[in-house]
Amino acid sequence: MGFHCEIENKDDNTLVHLEGDLDLYHAEMFRNDIKQAIDSGARKIIMIFDWITYIDSSGIGSIVACLQHMRKVKGNICLAGLRDTPLQVFALTNIDRLFKIYPDTDSALAASKEENA
Repeated sequence: MGFHCEIENKDDNTLVHLEGDLDLYHAEMFRNDIKQAIDSGARKIIMIFDWITYIDSSGIGSIVACLQHMRKVKGNICLAGLRDTPLQVFALTNIDRLFKIYPDTDSALAASKEENA
């Protein structure tokens, strides 16, 4: 399966809709897209995993690299919609401890609004 990453600005958040397999073949493209968004001013990114079917160590590494890049500019990345195998991969690798994880996009957006209040 392929991979698709769509970036959308909503209020002061940058929503990153992910679909397909985030693996060795797609991780570098994904990382570059997110770094470009950060370099263009994104400071609050919500990565939406609703349609991610598979993630491997390269995909995990690219997400962590994005978080490190974001921390350099004092921003934040949270995750929404992680479930099934991708959620298990995050838990097994303890990467889930690095991110705030929300069950869905609406919860992540609500939390973001509360932080701004």
